[in-house]
Amino acid sequence: MSTLKNEKIQEIITRILTKGEFDSGDLNRLYRFLSKQTHPDLTGKDGESFIRVREAYLKARAKLENFKTARFKGDFDFNRILREEGFHGSYPPRFCLYIALNRYFTLGLYNRKLRDSSPLLKRNELIINTVIYWADRYDADFSALFRQFNLKRFYALSTTREMRNYYNGKRMFLEGATGFFNYQKTGRVTTAKVARDKFTLAASVLSLCTSPDNPISVMALWFRNELEKEPALTGLV
Repeated sequence: MSTLKNEKIQEIITRILTKGEFDSGDLNRLYRFLSKQTHPDLTGKDGESFIRVREAYLKARAKLENFKTARFKGDFDFNRILREEGFHGSYPPRFCLYIALNRYFTLGLYNRKLRDSSPLLKRNELIINTVIYWADRYDADFSALFRQFNLKRFYALSTTREMRNYYNGKRMFLEGATGFFNYQKTGRVTTAKVARDKFTLAASVLSLCTSPDNPISVMALWFRNELEKEPALTGLV
């Protein structure tokens, strides 16, 4: 590692220890640095240190995301997205959550680069916090899952097959999400079946290259379970 990179890492560590200040860029740099020092494929060791590094990283990321959410919550109108979709009355949390989630997926906010785009950052934060607001009122477990889903993650995909499985699994998940919202609007049983199959296949394919508890797989199973319920948006959207 170059002297410049070493100095940058030391600067980050010093700032965290002395001031408790860090951002997502700091965490990512520190995680990459420590991963290279502890990953079993690079060190030949058992990987216990790498697991601890990864767990600490994920906890720090979650705290950072929770802080960002809390910082913006008080400033947002959580009915704004609904009004923009033409809904001005009072609706159940499930309905409101689905409307916000549909906007989230339609705009591709699962893509972190797009989500953090400066010109639309405040707008994107509104949508994400609207999802969290209504998720808290409908399903607290999903709210926690959605927060995890929005974290940037590093998967140790070491082979072409693993990378292909990951991207195919993610693609099938997104296709399932499209079908999910179509079913909520139309109530077509065949649409629900296709979406359910997509989610099942996505979780299966992702299990070949990531852990079973990765957020995409868990969210796929959540969506699949939601498909067992009556559609929430038929006749209204």
